[in-house]
Amino acid sequence: LTKFASGYYHIMDPQMGYTALNLKIFPYLELTKLIKRYGYPGHLLYILNLSDAKVADVEVKPHYGEEKSGIKLLTFIPKLIYLLIKLFFSRVFRKLILENLSPAGISYLFSFLMLFVGVPLLSQRAISKYLNAGYIPELTFIALTSSIILFFIFFLFGVLFDVQENKELHSK
Repeated sequence: LTKFASGYYHIMDPQMGYTALNLKIFPYLELTKLIKRYGYPGHLLYILNLSDAKVADVEVKPHYGEEKSGIKLLTFIPKLIYLLIKLFFSRVFRKLILENLSPAGISYLFSFLMLFVGVPLLSQRAISKYLNAGYIPELTFIALTSSIILFFIFFLFGVLFDVQENKELHSK
């Protein structure tokens, strides 16, 4: 999810947290908006992507002391998932749709329309018909199935275009 949220699909461990930044990028970053606790690596990568910063993996050997993690998985995982999904939608709308209306943005936009408009409306119609008549009309079933398939097609094309557009942000 961090790779989707940030757009840096080439990073091997985007949640590791060890980060070094070039001082030249600081004026372009809104680091005051960076969250303070767990999840900040994904949020930092999101901010870097909005600034078109190049990012590279650097091999680091972490050295941990005797401390124990304070993460409580039952509360941490839902919060992190929510954060990363929110960052993904924000990056798509801000950078891929509003700033330059890229092919990735258009594909994602159509996939979101299918997921949040087409599928719910057709699902509601199918359920209503089934409850009232005892069956789902063929055309409703075909439209619902097509909407679900179109969502996946548009989303996968969005990912494909997104990966291509973010290749230039890969620093070697």
